[in-house]
Amino acid sequence: MECQFIFYGLSYIIYMEIGERLKDLRKSKNLLQKDLASLLTVRNTTVSAWEKGDNEPDIKTIKQLAVFFNVTSDYLIGLENDDGTKNF
Repeated sequence: MECQFIFYGLSYIIYMEIGERLKDLRKSKNLLQKDLASLLTVRNTTVSAWEKGDNEPDIKTIKQLAVFFNVTSDYLIGLENDDGTKNF
């Protein structure tokens, strides 16, 4: 997984691809993309785009995903490792 730092003046935003983590979590629950899409009321092409890194879920959806998969939003976006340690 690749982490990119985008600088805006003195601050920066950490941009992390969440697609790989989302795909692993989905598969761990034996869900198809269309199943997850139905739960989130989005199209399966939307879930596919997230997993391929072509697009990212909005903050509301990240919260829903975190609750559903019982992980933190920091884990989903790559700021936290599996063991809860910070990744920055």
